Amino acid sequence: MSRLDSEKKLGSSKKKVVYFTLALFVSFAAFLAVGAALQSVLVQSELLRILSLVFSDPKDILANWQDFSFLILESLPAVSLAIFFVAFFIFLGSLKYVSKYLAQMLSWSRRINKQTYGYK
Repeated sequence: MSRLDSEKKLGSSKKKVVYFTLALFVSFAAFLAVGAALQSVLVQSELLRILSLVFSDPKDILANWQDFSFLILESLPAVSLAIFFVAFFIFLGSLKYVSKYLAQMLSWSRRINKQTYGYK
């Protein structure tokens, strides 16, 4: 009876691995697409030119660091960055669950092999 329960749990783990692997690929594709969109938004914005001032005029930036920080915050593409981080964290969550259920699946298959054949 315990072998049947183990096989049910193994089947459930296999389904979850398949679902979350599919979610992993979709979220990775979305992450890449959002990353490319963020890159184009950053190129269009003034942020990269403003940040280049750090290397060309560091003394002026240190003298006016509060104004410079507000200028950076004003020029950030906040919506694009938020979408980028959401896609990134969804990708990481999918990766977490794929590894979790894959480990469960391997554990259940080892347990079934031990119960059936008597070895690991």
